[in-house]
Amino acid sequence: MGLRAFLWLLALLAAAIMILLAARVAEQGGIYFGNRPVATFRVLPGPFVVLPGFATPSSVAVVAASYLPENPKILEGGAYLGKNSVKLAKIWPKAQIYSFEPVPELAEKTKTNTRTFPNIHVYELALSDKNGTATMYLSELVAKPDQTYQSSSLFAPSEFLRKAPRIQYKKQINVPTTTIDAWAKKNSVDHIDLLYLDIQGAELAAMKGAPEIMKTVQVVLAEIEFVEVYTGQPLYGEVRSWLEEQGFRMIAGSFDPSDPTSPVLGASSWFADAIFVRARPATVMRR
Repeated sequence: MGLRAFLWLLALLAAAIMILLAARVAEQGGIYFGNRPVATFRVLPGPFVVLPGFATPSSVAVVAASYLPENPKILEGGAYLGKNSVKLAKIWPKAQIYSFEPVPELAEKTKTNTRTFPNIHVYELALSDKNGTATMYLSELVAKPDQTYQSSSLFAPSEFLRKAPRIQYKKQINVPTTTIDAWAKKNSVDHIDLLYLDIQGAELAAMKGAPEIMKTVQVVLAEIEFVEVYTGQPLYGEVRSWLEEQGFRMIAGSFDPSDPTSPVLGASSWFADAIFVRARPATVMRR
């Protein structure tokens, strides 16, 4: 067998495996390889999918892909080091991904880590409901002082210090802020298909700062908290209620809605991720 024929055979085998995996997802409520679960989830009435741990780009692809075009415009808040930016680009290679990271050193690392993906665009800005500047409270691991960690926030930490004693906040910096609508107008972006927000309590403010773009969004992934770990932050109930008022419904998350503070495997009892989809047609035609 020649090399080309061998490579074609491998490609066909890979395609067959993916089809079988997809069938197992639909049949058994999880992702299986043979009879061994790779990632299982529970489907509750609603329906609501309880994810196996915190949400990832793959989670969105599994539960919400049908709500997205093959070339979605994705806005990611809280890029950190760009790892999820890259995962999003690999899942949706035809996407345009706008990644926001306001901490200068992390924004530079994100740019470095995504430099081979021309469809990832990094912005050194914090998403907010106001344009201007704001204080960013920088987090770091106690074991790794002076290395900014992923739980930095526009909100001052409060209960977070007790919930996560391995993390400390010793520094503050001023960062530029933008509303999503102002950024979109400046950059000629007329719609966003997927909002992927992990910005430590500022998710609702970012969405409220986007009354026009929110009309076009099809899917929202947002980190939510059940406890006020940052001073003055909105909690799960407020975020969910606001999104439902905008025409979204919650279809998945790393928690059980009937008992939100009871942690699922691989998740937490005080914060989680939730995936929302638009319950009515969007107002912008996709091109």
